Amino acid sequence: MFKKPMKVEATAIVAFGSAHELEVSFVQTFAQGTYKDRGRKTLVLVRSATGLLIAHEELRDSSLEKPDPVPPAKDLVGFLDGDGVVLTTELGTGWASGAADLSEHAGRYSTLQKVALGKIPKRFLDQRSGQVEVINSDGTICNATIGELRIASSLTPHFGTVEEWKQKKTPRAEIARELLEQSGPDGDRLVGTLAPVCKDGLVARRAGGTASIARAQALTSGVEYDAALKALRSNAAYAALTKSMKNDEPETLTENHGR
Repeated sequence: MFKKPMKVEATAIVAFGSAHELEVSFVQTFAQGTYKDRGRKTLVLVRSATGLLIAHEELRDSSLEKPDPVPPAKDLVGFLDGDGVVLTTELGTGWASGAADLSEHAGRYSTLQKVALGKIPKRFLDQRSGQVEVINSDGTICNATIGELRIASSLTPHFGTVEEWKQKKTPRAEIARELLEQSGPDGDRLVGTLAPVCKDGLVARRAGGTASIARAQALTSGVEYDAALKALRSNAAYAALTKSMKNDEPETLTENHGR
């Protein structure tokens, strides 16, 4: 059940009681893999012929703690989105310059502005023309070059707004100005355009680097899928949720389902 080693620590221990019963309170820290929580715990111990036994155990409160930071791979350049490789999301004021262009990917709209060269830290400027290896979703490599740097900002407009743009045939430049007014002038990430565009790319590393990604395959059939589905359907919370959904279903819809 527990594939990763667990670590449990107790601090701030306070104990009191009698020769027959002992109450112990302490702060418990539990860690397993990247999961870690901390909370106050109380144990009631009773003496028996074989030693102390736990008669009652209560976790009085619990809070998640941030996992220890994982040092970034030295040759990792950044993750890819529809606009390029994301070099950083920590932007300074005034990094963006000029009018915004517009890009759209799967319903997400982005404004793209040129960078103010005097404002951008040198470590990002030096990445222009750099050779990178883009790791695709299937594990293959796409060799590319970082080109122009852009300040990007993304929004997902209301579908009614998008339909209005389509009906009015709103120019892209006007849409970009409208989105920029909503998102603010400083953007949310610095991206580097890639040539060629690696459509299935996930992350970019420096040429010859060793940074890699872990890939997981979704279950769609087979013994493991059937077992997972059976476990889900037998879960009490899942059963209560499906029952609630059926109770909330309109009567006409329920009748149609029965036909």
